[in-house]
Formats: sequence, structure tokens, C-alpha cells
Amino acid sequence: MIEFHEHPVYAESRDVESAVADARYDLERSIDDERNDRRATREELLGEIQGLRSYVDEVVAELAELHDLTKRVTELEQKLPNVYEVHDLAGRLDDQREVIAELMGRVESLERSRNAMGGV
Repeated sequence: MIEFHEHPVYAESRDVESAVADARYDLERSIDDERNDRRATREELLGEIQGLRSYVDEVVAELAELHDLTKRVTELEQKLPNVYEVHDLAGRLDDQREVIAELMGRVESLERSRNAMGGV
């Protein structure tokens, strides 16, 4: 009588079990490798996202500063005289120069008169 260990079907089933075990091991290892790859990719992407968030924060801060500077420039521009005001001021200055010249002429005339009268 043949022992079941010696039967060819038993040997064949042992080969199949061994092949299934090897395939299962390979599959589990492949799954673990993929998990590790995904984990590494996720960590890399999270790092890039954090870097982008920091960059966005910097850009937002710079935009706020630019807004403040633009507002300040607008305020300063409003304080500057416009062309018409400058022209008006120049006209007034010319008028004042004429008045000063006229007064200086009077002073010189008065000094000449005083000197002509014998001076005091």
C-alpha cells in the first residue's frame, strides 16, 4: 500500500501550497513596498505643500505692505500741490517780488532824500 506522503497528488499539492505561499509572500512584500512608496510620496507632497503655504504667507504679507505703501503714496499725492496751485504760487511770488522791488526803490529814494537834506 502507498502511503499518502508518497502519492504524486500529495507531492503536487505540496508544490501548489508552496507556490501559493511564495506568491502570497511576494504580494505582501509588493503591497508593503507600495505603502512605503506612497507614504514617502505623501510626506514629500506635504513638505511641498507646507513650503507653498509659507510662500503664500510671504506673498500675502508683501501684498499687504504694497497696499499700505500705495495708500501712503496716494495720501502724499493728495498733499502735493497740483499744477494750477504751483502756477498760482509762482504768480503770487512774482507779485511779491515786484512789491519788494518797489519798496526797495522807495527806501533808496528816501535815503537819497535824507542824504540830500543833510542827513540826520
